[in-house]
Amino acid sequence: MSISSTEQTMQDTGDELISEALEKVLASALFADVPRLSRFLEFVVSETLAGRGERLKGFVIACEVFDKNDPSDAQTTTIVRVEAGRLRRRLTDYYEGEGGADELRISIPKGGYRPIFEQIDKTQNPAVDANQEPSELAPVGENVPQPFLRRNVVALCLTALVAALVIGIIYYAGNESSTVNPVSASAAIFSTPVIAILPLETFDENQQHTGLGLAITESLIAALSKRSDLHVMALSSSDYFRSRVVSVKDIGREMQVSHVIKGGYSSTQDRLHITIALHDARSGYVIWSDDIETDKSHNAASVIDQVNLGISQQLDLAPSKAAQPASNFDQDRYALYAQARDLTHPPGNKLRVTSALGIFDTLINAYPDFAEAYAGAAYAHSARVWWRHSDQPEDDAGKAQYYAARALELDSNTGLAYLALGILKMAGREQLEAVAYLQQAANVQPSNSLALSVLAIFKLWAGDSEGSVPLIEQAIRLDPLNPRTPYRNILGVVQFHLGNYEEAIAAIQTNIGRGGPQPANQVFYLAASMVGMGRIEDARQLLQGMNASSDNARWQSWVYDNFTDKSEFDHLMSKLEPLGVVRSTTLANN
Repeated sequence: MSISSTEQTMQDTGDELISEALEKVLASALFADVPRLSRFLEFVVSETLAGRGERLKGFVIACEVFDKNDPSDAQTTTIVRVEAGRLRRRLTDYYEGEGGADELRISIPKGGYRPIFEQIDKTQNPAVDANQEPSELAPVGENVPQPFLRRNVVALCLTALVAALVIGIIYYAGNESSTVNPVSASAAIFSTPVIAILPLETFDENQQHTGLGLAITESLIAALSKRSDLHVMALSSSDYFRSRVVSVKDIGREMQVSHVIKGGYSSTQDRLHITIALHDARSGYVIWSDDIETDKSHNAASVIDQVNLGISQQLDLAPSKAAQPASNFDQDRYALYAQARDLTHPPGNKLRVTSALGIFDTLINAYPDFAEAYAGAAYAHSARVWWRHSDQPEDDAGKAQYYAARALELDSNTGLAYLALGILKMAGREQLEAVAYLQQAANVQPSNSLALSVLAIFKLWAGDSEGSVPLIEQAIRLDPLNPRTPYRNILGVVQFHLGNYEEAIAAIQTNIGRGGPQPANQVFYLAASMVGMGRIEDARQLLQGMNASSDNARWQSWVYDNFTDKSEFDHLMSKLEPLGVVRSTTLANN
């Protein structure tokens, strides 16, 4: 009788060493906040050690780990497949980071749930080097031709043409390399360089140009985030460390990044001097640095190119020239843009979005070639339509199309413009077209956490719940410290519809604890998840006074309309109706 590789490894290592390896994994920071994944791993390892590895089938795991025992429920084995994918990614992340020195590693090959145990010979296969050549992401797809816009009529026609091209590329080309594979992209976030760019500090004694540092940093992040061979953390998270005395190694651990860029600058009336350094986050050592001096009137492109070249050479990446930003670092323009962009979060807040539109209009008038301003205006107008707080939705939709087309004329890699067009499609209940636009937004700007998060929820609504999880997890990884983002709320919604009520509660409550947005529909999702866990009294207390809210029918209609499969809305209401939540009259008639 032949002996499987798993059995042979168990014979060679013994149960004790395998149990010790399991304990190390479960005690790690990566597994501390995921109790269900920990139970999953512990169960499959224990069953294998007990000689019952052959019985590790989807339904068995669903019953033993996830308390699902209805074989007629289609979600029963789906949950196991999704959670197995999450578990594999967590194990990969663990052994590439905290567990890099472990001599015995646990993995779960795709296609099954039986773990294998591998001893690592440190003399033959040393721990992962932070400077090793990274794996490449899957190709991000063909470029969509640049629109050409001169008048509003041309812009609207052009938008339709871009839609046809994008959807054709993604749905009819039949070429998997034309889209970002959400699972591989999420896994690749730790097998490729992940860089946090901290806001540059001023060396000027008079502190007159402090806003310039943020403008330089934002330009670097915007340009580098369009590279597919590395990932760049959002400024809203890296800004948390501005002016704080924190070691590079601590920043690396807290943000889960492989590299950190720090630097400073001094400015005179006509010259700009920048000192910049790339640090290895594991050791804290500087592995590349440069002094850049340039004419302030024409400096952004040259600075971006020098940083791009230095990073490429040091990390053994292919030379890359990012899309050209605006011709100079204008701190006034950046300050206005940052203010408007921040006001668009959360997009369901009518007053904030309206205020943002006023600033975007000011930017467009002052800087008519600033693509991001047009894209921001497009996003704000589309948000008003999508969240149904527009007084003139047709007018807002037309303006969103115009501004998006104008942004793409100026820079065809403006991810926010594609995002705005996708939102308009979702508002029109064209789910597949909406997903296509959001996929293109993620293709042209792989580190755009907002695009990834919206793509995740759009995939859920279109019926691809399994594809949503890695996307929203990646969005959170790229912007983990910004409390105003809706990313953890979206994760909670996705987990609810997968039947993972415990994880849904944890995600939504984490958002609340961080001071994140709390729209009405999110409170109802939290209550529904509590009911799913049997916490009915807690759910009732949470909803006290909300059933009579005038927004009750509004949020129900919004959720109902977004789902292609209306049974998902029924799933939500089945948990809320025992609490006295009444289905709106319009939906009851449907």
